[in-house]
Amino acid sequence: MRTSSIHSTRSPKRRYLSVRNGPFEHGSASEELAETLGPLHNLRLVEPPVSDVDSPDQGLWLERATFAYNELWVLRETDLHVPRGADLLVTGHNGVGKSTFLFLCAGLLPATSGRVLLDGRVPHVSTPSDLVRGGVRRGVLFDSGGLLSNLSALNNVTLALRYHADVFGIDEQEIHRRARDALTELRVAPTDFHALPAHLSLGVRKRVSLARALVLEPNFVFFDDPDAGLDAPTRALVYKLLERFRDDPKITMVVTSNSRPLIERMAVPIVELSHGHLLKKSGSQNPNSRGPSY
Repeated sequence: MRTSSIHSTRSPKRRYLSVRNGPFEHGSASEELAETLGPLHNLRLVEPPVSDVDSPDQGLWLERATFAYNELWVLRETDLHVPRGADLLVTGHNGVGKSTFLFLCAGLLPATSGRVLLDGRVPHVSTPSDLVRGGVRRGVLFDSGGLLSNLSALNNVTLALRYHADVFGIDEQEIHRRARDALTELRVAPTDFHALPAHLSLGVRKRVSLARALVLEPNFVFFDDPDAGLDAPTRALVYKLLERFRDDPKITMVVTSNSRPLIERMAVPIVELSHGHLLKKSGSQNPNSRGPSY
């Protein structure tokens, strides 16, 4: 079992981008040529085989995936691969559908056509335990927090564990221990454990939501605007947690954000969602960079 910790000593793996005609490394002549061809569609993130990748099916796959609300296209036919341990940051104008795209990747929304796979498994909204039984554990952070208003902070965190208790083989005592540990790690005061979300500040609600994502020991994390509206201490805590996930070779992460501080600190591949297409941003950070040290 992986021990939870905000800090990480692992360094990010080398990331590569490829578009249709094969992989190219950031800064290469091939990338410069691609930049002259205009916006890129059907972006794939791939990496060379490494020892901790057991199967090409691992990671997040979108296969000719689309999503639409009636006549409004959020995502047009797109192929995307974010391998195990890789990361992707998605930007875009407000209202373009970044949250919807994130929920599609996480398997919380079904594709209009095509399919989404997590470690080779198709997520079904009605049977989330199927993924957990297959070894896929998702941690999701919603922009608004996504806490259930009639449950305390502690019970919001225990809910996911209790739902999958049979798969994890844990009893009620262990469920509460893990939930309390996660809340403590995210610096939620014990006096807030039994408070309802309406009685918590935005920063504390965000920390509770992070604890709920962390408690499952996820190998996929999906974060929607994780630093939006936060006070400085909570924002710093969020950045450290994101950096830990980024540096863990067993965790695949997708983040949506337009936050310049977050983009600069994460230093991962960036795409822009625009009119249903994923476009590589010319200002993408070098994914080989560690970024600032803490």
